[in-house]
Amino acid sequence: MEIYYKKMGTVTSTNDVAAELLKQHDLVAVTANFQTNGRGRNARTWLGNAGENVYCTIGIHHAPHEVPAAEVPIFQILGGLMSGAALRKVSSPEQCFRLKYPNDVMAKMPNGRFGKISGIIAEHSFMGNYCDTTIIGIGINVNQTQFSGVTHNEPTSLALLGEKLQPDEVAEVLVQTFVELYGNPYEAIFDIWRRELNFIGKDAKILGMDGEWEIVELHSNGQVTLRNKHDGQNKIIDNGDSIRYDLN
Repeated sequence: MEIYYKKMGTVTSTNDVAAELLKQHDLVAVTANFQTNGRGRNARTWLGNAGENVYCTIGIHHAPHEVPAAEVPIFQILGGLMSGAALRKVSSPEQCFRLKYPNDVMAKMPNGRFGKISGIIAEHSFMGNYCDTTIIGIGINVNQTQFSGVTHNEPTSLALLGEKLQPDEVAEVLVQTFVELYGNPYEAIFDIWRRELNFIGKDAKILGMDGEWEIVELHSNGQVTLRNKHDGQNKIIDNGDSIRYDLN
């Protein structure tokens, strides 16, 4: 698998650079020292200091009729899996990382709570009923120790966990992990994701709704079914920001 790897200084977004490179290459990886307009899920901005974190995008130009539109959720899943796997590879064995639905990577902090250490966004273009291009943007907090403007999902970083690493070396492992995972069948990636989430049967809360809920099913399209523990009502969700559950 040949991947065109480009390291940048300051960019608007590594996703923007990758989209341009896909006009000339079928598979690209872009990293940057700083983003002036990094994007996160749900129209959020991904903020971070210059030179202290991983800002990385994987871009894929799919072959015609290779990826049906119904299968695009696998790429957001892939982003979370490769980020979590890369963090385990570069960190000490005692560190604890968990994937939080749908694909945030959380790290257990010294205080025992889980903080967000990585976020993923996937963007796609389509030709009819098939995906033409996929952009997977990944941010990993490496050496940043102070964060502002955070309203939920308390952030952490490798430095705050006591790990001494540089963003470039983490990015190299991240890209290599993508190469190892990419090309596996949808079902295989999905099964790894299910095992990583490990949340079937756990109690959960749905924001804005009363009652106690149980996570009962993870669907192949990425949606989750929860059941109300009082009246048996089922609720299907596809937004991880709307549910809370214990990561331990």
